[in-house]
Amino acid sequence: MDIHLRDATSVESDFVFHVTREAIGPYVDLARGWNDARERERHAERWGRQRYRVIAADGADAGYVSTAVYDQPTGEYPPSFYLHQLMVLPLFQSRGIGSACLRRVQAEARDLGHPLRLRVLRVNPRALAFYLGQGCRVVGESDSHFSLQWSVDVSGRQDR
Repeated sequence: MDIHLRDATSVESDFVFHVTREAIGPYVDLARGWNDARERERHAERWGRQRYRVIAADGADAGYVSTAVYDQPTGEYPPSFYLHQLMVLPLFQSRGIGSACLRRVQAEARDLGHPLRLRVLRVNPRALAFYLGQGCRVVGESDSHFSLQWSVDVSGRQDR
């Protein structure tokens, strides 16, 4: 399968929101209840702060990746390459698309010399299993999320 990431344009913001609703909406509904207006507001706020890339699989838009680099600690994030979201439309799931995209994001983190960090909703065991299977490890938890990290040591070996 031919998988590409391209920077999302402002025109694709609605597509990204649609993917969010389809891919994680049921889990958000379980965790806190999906509220379309609230989620659209969160999406608009994030759109300006994170780098969004659309996932194209064999020429079809299949999902998106959003990331941010935090070189200095913030109140919320330690220095890291942060994977805010990796979302694949249900129709395209279980085809290796998410794994291929995660490997690319891991390579970007390694090239920047930062650990890759992310969070997973506690009510989404499938996502947790996916990231653990890709070499991430749980480094913290809250009532709503697991915090995960993937990193390599200075020799290039994966740090588990």
